[in-house]
Amino acid sequence: MAPSKKFFNKIDKIEIKNVSKNYGAVIAVNQVSLDIIGGELLILLGPSGCGKTTLLRMINRLVETDDGQILINGQDVKSFNPVLLRKNIGYVIQQIGLFPHMTVKENISLVPKLEGWTEKEMNQRVKELLELVSLPPEQFLNRKPKELSGGQQQRIGLARAMVMDSPLLLMDEPFGALDPILRKQLQEEFIKVKERLQRTIIFVTHDIEEAFRLGDRVAILREGQLIQVARKNELLVNPANDFIADIVDSNKKFRHLDNLTIKDTMLPLEKKYIFQSDETAQSAIQRMIKEQIEFGIVLENHNYKGTIKLNQLYANQEKKLKEIYSQVPTYNSTDSVAIALDDMKKNNNFIGIVMEDEPIGILLSDELLSRLI
Repeated sequence: MAPSKKFFNKIDKIEIKNVSKNYGAVIAVNQVSLDIIGGELLILLGPSGCGKTTLLRMINRLVETDDGQILINGQDVKSFNPVLLRKNIGYVIQQIGLFPHMTVKENISLVPKLEGWTEKEMNQRVKELLELVSLPPEQFLNRKPKELSGGQQQRIGLARAMVMDSPLLLMDEPFGALDPILRKQLQEEFIKVKERLQRTIIFVTHDIEEAFRLGDRVAILREGQLIQVARKNELLVNPANDFIADIVDSNKKFRHLDNLTIKDTMLPLEKKYIFQSDETAQSAIQRMIKEQIEFGIVLENHNYKGTIKLNQLYANQEKKLKEIYSQVPTYNSTDSVAIALDDMKKNNNFIGIVMEDEPIGILLSDELLSRLI
């Protein structure tokens, strides 16, 4: 890998000290103090306009503080050249911002190219990252963004943010605009990426389910102020005030799951997820990209046969779906949620199909667990 100026090889600690930001009469961030532990995934959670994105952007100086300090490993971020600072920090946003005229390889390797990396170094790094984000390099290196689904584009955005091997990643609602099933798929993949990377990650979301699923700790903001920082269990058991109790809906932990049926909690099955067994994989790929999904249910007439995932179709484009579908658990709509969740967890499945005479819905285990704790 070509040499480039690194301010830090690892994150020991990030200290946010009495930081404020005003926009005229509007106080976006108000005297926030927060320590981030090296290696953790910290969630910034709160409603729209609470200051979480502004706080995130002050760390890499896309927004400058009005008051207070932000220290990385004891050094004030204002002591760094802001452009070089951003090269040392990965940044992933909801609006991925891929260049439409560039290939996947060109989008990911843009900064390394500016840094003077050789073609061999760029090729090796791009292939490593594509494999990390579950996109086979031989199938995706030369594709353009318009040939990718929304989820695939978001994976490319993550790969691009990691290309300089930054020890710190800032992520601003990266999965927020995606289809709910695809969002869960990417969350599952991201947990595995996080475990492999062992990086410090600060992640903005307004989704409590996502916060509980991904975060080591959760920092909750309201009207520019930090209200509570804690692990999931502490937020559920000991919320700091009624506002946080309402956000985490801690009373739900007293629900009796046995009284709920799957039909009460499933996602209704939309037509966009339904594919016929005689369709080719190539046809299914085109439909999935158009519909911005990466999961489908295969039927033969009205009879359920199995499921498909977008990333599994590329190597079998000439085959029909009836030759390549796989199985996930199926449950009757009147089954108990508790029994279904227990079964899914034991078998390491995060998705199930809800049946009556034919498929009528989709069950997402982690979303249910977050809601029903």
